[in-house]
Amino acid sequence: PDIEAFEHRFSWQPQRHLRLTQRLGRLGEALLALKETEYLGHPREGDAHERADRLVEEVLAQLEEKWGTVGKEKGLVSRVKALRTVILPDIIDKKVSPAEYDDRWRDLAKGYYLQQIAHYPRGYIGGGNDLPERLMETIERMTEDFTDETHYHGPLHCVIQVGDAIEVGAKRDRSAERDPIMIETARQIQGMLDGLVAERREKLADK
Repeated sequence: PDIEAFEHRFSWQPQRHLRLTQRLGRLGEALLALKETEYLGHPREGDAHERADRLVEEVLAQLEEKWGTVGKEKGLVSRVKALRTVILPDIIDKKVSPAEYDDRWRDLAKGYYLQQIAHYPRGYIGGGNDLPERLMETIERMTEDFTDETHYHGPLHCVIQVGDAIEVGAKRDRSAERDPIMIETARQIQGMLDGLVAERREKLADK
């Protein structure tokens, strides 16, 4: 029902003749084209993931140039956070005109959507051995990201797994290109996720 409601938003007929992953792929490309049109004036052609990466980097670079945060941070999340620390204070302190207020909120919204666009990694679904949970998660994420609506599909089985302790120094090494603590955290989390995915696929294969 959710995916058909999403298709209806584009005035599409329900695409029931396609596989679920194909329907999700078409919706993803349609949403990307909308953002390309909003930010660039026209949709692009080519691989959707490459277009998404290019859109994120180009728009983010424009925002950083505008707000003077070029080169201050590495990584998408940190770069968007740096923009917010510059854009928000005058809004909070009510030091901006109505026109500037609108301009700043547009830029904040761009930062938000750039992060959302980056939340759809290549190969997460569509590889021919998709987990039901990943398909449902993708539908839920697309719905929430682009309609601000959330739909509950639970209850779901939950696994809580704790990684190894990571030693953290008193000061962060600002000279490092990437924070080693975040690198190790990401490595451990990805390793645990990969293990759970493999376990889940084995269980599905045995059914």
